[in-house]
Amino acid sequence: MAILFRSLVVLLVLSGIVVLPRAHEALIVVRAPDEAAILDYMIGRVPPADLEGAIGGAIAANDAETAQSLLDLADSRGIAVPAALRAGVVAIQGFNLAALGSEALGCVVDGAIESEAGLACVLAVDMTGAGDIRDLAREGNRYLQGQDHDGFTMAMATVGLAVTSATILSGGAALPVRVGVTVLKAAKKAGKLPPAIVREIADSVKGAIDGTALKSALSLAGRGRLREAATPLGQVLRPEPVRLVTGIAENVGGIYKSSGIRAVNKGMSMAGKSADLAKLQGLSARYGRKFLGVLTLLGPAVLGIAAFVAGMVPWVVAGAAWLFGLALVVARAGYGLVRILSRRRR
Repeated sequence: MAILFRSLVVLLVLSGIVVLPRAHEALIVVRAPDEAAILDYMIGRVPPADLEGAIGGAIAANDAETAQSLLDLADSRGIAVPAALRAGVVAIQGFNLAALGSEALGCVVDGAIESEAGLACVLAVDMTGAGDIRDLAREGNRYLQGQDHDGFTMAMATVGLAVTSATILSGGAALPVRVGVTVLKAAKKAGKLPPAIVREIADSVKGAIDGTALKSALSLAGRGRLREAATPLGQVLRPEPVRLVTGIAENVGGIYKSSGIRAVNKGMSMAGKSADLAKLQGLSARYGRKFLGVLTLLGPAVLGIAAFVAGMVPWVVAGAAWLFGLALVVARAGYGLVRILSRRRR
């Protein structure tokens, strides 16, 4: 029995070397007040060398925005960054005429949005309403004629025109949603919008179109009377798809406002559903311009916080089991000590 007890003690000590540190980590994660706190913890686990490597990679790619975001993230966490890397970040911040020319060409040719300049170009075009009118006329007429139509394009054009009108009438108050619609359309055109989100928007339109309102909206919008078209445009779709598209656009616009277009693009590439965009928007509001750096460092793990927590739970259980084992060992040792002392008194 004594040999067995000693073996159990040795096993408890050895297992504690592995279990206790991880159980402590897991307890911190499980007790975190919110997902942002867990994300902070995940960032803290990234080795400084990895952060330096990411900054160096951004510099090598001449990606000034990502490099600056990573540097800001490092500074906010008190991580020392070599002077050479800091100098490299500053060096690539210079005015790049060739890059701006390329972005402008991309905007004109294919509506590409890879930078603030590209977004400004596409947004300026979208604010005329011409593209949305064209898309709504094409898909709307197909719908009215009983032909196959693109529900996604129809939803984006309808909401886009309504938001453009609201932006003009409100003096710019609705601009974040207009930005979101513009980015979503461009991402779909470039094949960068997750298919699940495209399907979600397209499916929401099925059986939700008012043909009479659509005819009126097409007639007014086609004559450039966007203000007058606002009323029928608001009736083309039922409230459900409008709320869905507006909500998604608000989230995308929110990410852009907090963290910039590069963060929007990187975040959308990781999102699997519209709910992911809402989560990213909340996190971007917390990290601001550092969020692009967070996405670069952690990748899809930013959206895998629930899985990360679930993976920690077994370690909490293991820690509790270890403490229970320790209690048994202490109790057994105490019982043995009491017996020894009792014998000596006799």
